[in-house]
Parts: sequence; structure tokens; C-alpha cells
Amino acid sequence: MSPEDEADINRRIEQRMQSLWRGAGKIGSVEDYREQARLIVATEDTQHTTLVPAEPPGPEPTEPMRNLGELPTLTDQDEGEAFPSREFIPKKG
Repeated sequence: MSPEDEADINRRIEQRMQSLWRGAGKIGSVEDYREQARLIVATEDTQHTTLVPAEPPGPEPTEPMRNLGELPTLTDQDEGEAFPSREFIPKKG
């Protein structure tokens, strides 16, 4: 941050601090309002980035779907058939 930017931020904090102090009826020391003024100025400075809508997610890549046949199934782990075959269909009658 450049010294000019820092000086501008400090100036804005001082102005906000004075405004808060006057708004409270000049109760207490003006320094008691410094932290509150600092938070308000920081919120004002970051508001332009917090209100930017998030980018919607793009479509998922199709490459994993094309390779789906190459993934191991339970059959590969000796757990039986991955899909029914004719020899396991019960005969009627």
C-alpha cells in the first residue's frame, strides 16, 4: 500500500471517528470511537468485492464418462457379476 493510500485511509478513519463521537453526544473520549471507525472504513473499502456475484460452475467434463467402462467394478474384486446374465435368470415352469 502506498503512503498516499495509507494517509487517505487514516484521514477517513479520523473523519468517521469524529462523526461517531459527535453522533454519540460527545460522550467519552474521541479515541474511544477509533476501532469502530476503523471497522466501518474497512467495510466500505471491501464492499465492492463482497457484492460481486460468484461465477456459476461450468459444465462437467465428459472425459470421465467416456472412460467409465475402464473403472473397476465389484466383479473385478471377486464379488460376483456386475450385471445379470442369462444363466442366473430363473426358468419358469
